[in-house]
Amino acid sequence: MSLASITSTRQQNRPIRIALFGVPGVGKSTFAAQAPNPIFLCAEDGAGFLDAQAFPKVLSWQDALDAIEVLLREEHPFKTLVIDTLDALESLCWEHVCRMHGNGKTRSIEDFGYGRGYQHAVETWEQLLRRLEQLQAKRGMHLVLIAHAVARDHKDPDHDAWKRWTMKLHSKSADVIAGWVDAVLFAAPEMVAKKEGLKTRGFATGERLLYTQAAGSHEGKNRYGLPPSMPLDWSTFQAAVAAALAPPRPALSPEERERRLGLLRTDLATLVPQLPVDAAQRAQAAIGQAGDDLDQLTKILRRVEKTLETSSN
Repeated sequence: MSLASITSTRQQNRPIRIALFGVPGVGKSTFAAQAPNPIFLCAEDGAGFLDAQAFPKVLSWQDALDAIEVLLREEHPFKTLVIDTLDALESLCWEHVCRMHGNGKTRSIEDFGYGRGYQHAVETWEQLLRRLEQLQAKRGMHLVLIAHAVARDHKDPDHDAWKRWTMKLHSKSADVIAGWVDAVLFAAPEMVAKKEGLKTRGFATGERLLYTQAAGSHEGKNRYGLPPSMPLDWSTFQAAVAAALAPPRPALSPEERERRLGLLRTDLATLVPQLPVDAAQRAQAAIGQAGDDLDQLTKILRRVEKTLETSSN
């Protein structure tokens, strides 16, 4: 150990490691299928409509461990492992705990009493996560762990309880997984509030968004420094992660900054009016919030360009 051995903790090429949860039908599996060379490890049939590579449906906890072992041991082209879903896999975890730690008569995780069954489940999850760490270290694979969302009471010492979207897992298991991944992301349709007379109603815009931070309505976290929301699209997400992990850029001169701001504003002024009225209003609001932030204005421009490209196809 010496001062010469000190290095930066920033891992620019670290594989992505996320938990993604969301409401039914929002496109969680579709998002994961857009990742580089994915292989699905399915404990349910949610990915059955996708044209993707997958292991046979896992029917036991050992099946899941065996599939990970295959990826560790054998050469293959896969770059991303998708577990679909964590909550379906949790049921297999509980069956495994009852078989391994029960007395032969233990049929339910509740039969252990005093929360001991759930603690055994946490230890079992931790064993699987260690195998996934080895997979990332040896193969450099991205990991996308999918879960359904469930609305549960969120208790706050300073406020009354309210409903909040969380991963559909036992709280102890959810805590272990949320602490292990680099991001817990919530997928949901974009909603906007509109006044109808004296009432305000929520309407879906048709966009599907990825929420990257905890909010009153949902859990979340990210270590990537991502914006609070973005389109539910892998290429957009991966680009944002790459930008967050990239080395800091040298500061722009005042003249270069003004030049780039001018180009961005010109492009936005040209393209935003071509959007549908609602989308144009949202874009203008986002531009106003961004102010002179080059990064935010660039992201808005990319989103406008993508919207126009999609509508023209």
